[in-house]
Amino acid sequence: CFTPDFSKLSAQSVLVALGHAFFTLSLGMGAMITYGSYLKKDDNIFVSSVWITGLDTLVSVLSCLMIFPAVFAMLTHLYSARYGIPLEKLTEQMARVSMQSYKYGSINPKAHFYGKYADIGVEKIRNSFMVSSPLTLHDCCPFSDGASAIVLTTEEIARKLTRKPVYVIGVGQSSAGSLSSQDKYLPKIRAREVSAKQAYDMAGIKPEDVDVCELHDCFSIASLLAVESMGFFDYGKSGEAWEKGEADFGGKIVINPSGGLKAKGHP
Repeated sequence: CFTPDFSKLSAQSVLVALGHAFFTLSLGMGAMITYGSYLKKDDNIFVSSVWITGLDTLVSVLSCLMIFPAVFAMLTHLYSARYGIPLEKLTEQMARVSMQSYKYGSINPKAHFYGKYADIGVEKIRNSFMVSSPLTLHDCCPFSDGASAIVLTTEEIARKLTRKPVYVIGVGQSSAGSLSSQDKYLPKIRAREVSAKQAYDMAGIKPEDVDVCELHDCFSIASLLAVESMGFFDYGKSGEAWEKGEADFGGKIVINPSGGLKAKGHP
């Protein structure tokens, strides 16, 4: 496993290095993962411009050559087309997702953006640096240094360690392969639908029984996709939910009161 340091190189240099890696892969030298990161700083936010996962042949690499901002940018365009929401309207709804995350991150002492962006507005978000159209800088989560841990144990031991143990009453797991194999289903995320149903069934609850949800919001559009897949809002309607405050305290469900990846930080 070779992990070069690209921190002092330009984006072009990173791509050249990755090209060498592709050649190695084309020779059939086995499975490997190639990662490059060229970071652009703006208001203490870092965005990765290259993130590539390769398999054991050049063809396989090229078929999955995609950076995450581009993936979610394309999902945003697809979401707009699939549900008939003008892109300008959708990006405004996404900006409200970021605004809410920033609001809670700003009061979370453990958040990357603690004390920042509490008063950021829709237009500043929409007019920030364009990362991958239509995703701007403030649609993207920051890369953050941090760590966390969870102790899994029996109920008996848990009661000895804390007065208020957290019980895991339902879990689910699913995968759906490459995005190209899901083209007829996107922007719905089928794997998330399946795993969410598994968790609900195990727990004996329904989406309407959930009061708070911390979800993986690497990009603002990811929040819209996630809450729909988990059954909290109808497909194509989650943006309206943020506009109406239905994803906040006093609404239908509270999403990411910690600030989420968007403001607390993405490790």
